[in-house]
Amino acid sequence: MARLGGARLTWLAAALGAVVPAACSLLTPLDDLSSGDGDGDGGQGGGGADASAGGMGGGGAGGTGVAGGASTGGAGATDGGPTDCADAGLTPCGASCVDPTSDDKHCGRCDHDCLGGACIAGACQPVALATGQAYPLDLAIDSTNAYWTIWGTLPSNYNDGEIRKCALTGCANAPTTVAKSSDEPTSIAIDATNVYFGNHGTGRVAKCPLTGCAVMTQLSSSAGDPRGIAVDATNVYWVEFDAGTVKKCAIGGCGLAPTTIGTGLAAPWGIAIDASSAYTGGDSIVKVPLSGGGGVAILASGQFARGVAVDATNVATASVTCLDSERIRSLGA
Repeated sequence: MARLGGARLTWLAAALGAVVPAACSLLTPLDDLSSGDGDGDGGQGGGGADASAGGMGGGGAGGTGVAGGASTGGAGATDGGPTDCADAGLTPCGASCVDPTSDDKHCGRCDHDCLGGACIAGACQPVALATGQAYPLDLAIDSTNAYWTIWGTLPSNYNDGEIRKCALTGCANAPTTVAKSSDEPTSIAIDATNVYFGNHGTGRVAKCPLTGCAVMTQLSSSAGDPRGIAVDATNVYWVEFDAGTVKKCAIGGCGLAPTTIGTGLAAPWGIAIDASSAYTGGDSIVKVPLSGGGGVAILASGQFARGVAVDATNVATASVTCLDSERIRSLGA
């Protein structure tokens, strides 16, 4: 199989959540979700039955006064809290008043933790979880750890690849090796039990417990260069760059004979799934039924997307234009 040469340095996971690489990707964003906070300041209650101004402790939108000057505020009203925070130029977060432009536990919004990084102008700054990594190519996270593939090093002819992990809060730059692979591991996905990864060298797809393994379990004997992998409660799905296909295999194994669910894709790269479909990147953004046999639908062409993510409404893609090839970074939760 032909090696990618310099091109092998140009893909990396676009993880929507706690851990992402340095800001080298152009994202087509999902819908901007926002929620309003009640900010009406209650005045001194009039005390009469027909009082209309909010009483002490007002601050929720639409607060109405009642007898005795009490106020029934909207969402977010606390006794004096929002007013006290506003007087100090701060934002209420629970029982605290914070500055979301600099508070590393409430950066930009309440409960947005920078996980050890600084909060500057309301944005979490990256923290290096691990440095000196030999070409980390793909990344996945759970609530505790970041997991990534290590392509390998040139002196070993890229036969010293690994799957590694590090706690999201840091591991003193000493990540744990989950599995070793001499096949140039590239793509990665995880569930609550296992890590699943594709290998560029042989095209094999394999799995290993998150706790680590001495010998990986193969799910396919060979594939056309798997450059994206995803998992649900039943199956593992991946794209084959060389073959232009999407395949799946049961988590417990499929006798090294995966099922093809999509064909005719142009250089597919990256995959995401929802309950019914797989979405792939590459030259085009393509939708493929998980059940197979339903044909493929091109959602966008001329993209050359290296990463794909999906929610209930939209597909987000990333075109990687540069790569911090030796660091895994955290940008907060």
